[in-house]
Amino acid sequence: MGPRARKRVTGVTRAGTRDTVRTAIGEPLRLPPLEAGTTTILKAGPRRSSMDIGDIPPGKQALWPMFTCRGAGTVELILDQGIVITTPCVASEIRPSLHKLDIGPRKTLTARVHAPTEVEWALRITR
Repeated sequence: MGPRARKRVTGVTRAGTRDTVRTAIGEPLRLPPLEAGTTTILKAGPRRSSMDIGDIPPGKQALWPMFTCRGAGTVELILDQGIVITTPCVASEIRPSLHKLDIGPRKTLTARVHAPTEVEWALRITR
């Protein structure tokens, strides 16, 4: 895969289904919760627009990026090595998503989020 190539990863929950939580538009958006037995590697938000998140240290276990988002558009988690995880968001609800990223032990990865100003998002990456 060349330096500009992008690998797309689709989102599913740990149970293998897509989850949507319908909430009132005025409800505050929060960080996704920490699941038992996991460790937070990085977290950011809630916020709007794009942001450099930080570095993910190497590790043997899978990464679990979790987004909550609201707004018309998509949020992209962009990691080194051409890995891109796209999460669709909608204006009328807070939509959670959980992705499994099993990339094996690698060098440190830099994480960035790309999002339009219309989308509010929060991210937690666990291992």
